[in-house]
Amino acid sequence: MKTIILLLGLSVSLFSGPIMELKNKQGKTLQAEILGLNPKQVRFRSGTNPTEHTVPLSSLSEETIAALQSAENIPALHPEYATDIIIGKRRKKQKGSFYRVDQTITSAIKIQNKSLELDSPGINARLLIFGQDQKETQLHQVLAAFDYRAEPERNKTAEKTFEPFVTDYDSDNEGEGNVGGYKYVGYIFLLFDDSGKIIEIKSLYPDFKKALAEGGELTTQLKTMAKGTLTTANLKPFQRP
Repeated sequence: MKTIILLLGLSVSLFSGPIMELKNKQGKTLQAEILGLNPKQVRFRSGTNPTEHTVPLSSLSEETIAALQSAENIPALHPEYATDIIIGKRRKKQKGSFYRVDQTITSAIKIQNKSLELDSPGINARLLIFGQDQKETQLHQVLAAFDYRAEPERNKTAEKTFEPFVTDYDSDNEGEGNVGGYKYVGYIFLLFDDSGKIIEIKSLYPDFKKALAEGGELTTQLKTMAKGTLTTANLKPFQRP
């Protein structure tokens, strides 16, 4: 099977798929775990080690191509993405108030397809913007939840700017008369495929980074977490008594 294998590097797979027999145009066969498929290429893993290979469909037999295309449980083969999150925060004191502040939040995302060969089959992005309660600082709230679907072509970047919004809070957070309110402190960004598999998840906020590193069910919750949701600093759901 060496005649059809184009080794692109070693990695640990994000996906798992069916075991199928691959046959090349010369008639040589190989049992492989199919990891991803697009109209031009298939990615698979074979042998007892985690080495992955990507080969053009044109190198395979017609019956192998037909079997791959008719299979229903093969994940879409994605290119490599690079993402950028842009957050703006503009403060303005409320009229007639010495400590009360309005904070206007602007946000945008960029999703770059880094491949020179593969178009994106479609990717889902989610941006959660969090504020911290300035009276009960252990509490955080989802101030906005933005969802975006992108299909950046090869070597192109998809961009999305979201609607700005205003949050307000008491800037005198140590005063006895503090009335609280939510001040922007950070975001969580998720990138995931149509099967729900996370391709990227990130945050610059230290408490959130620590919670995300622990994994578990948190990523599933974040994919459906709604605006207004209250959490603790480690992203555990919170309900006021």
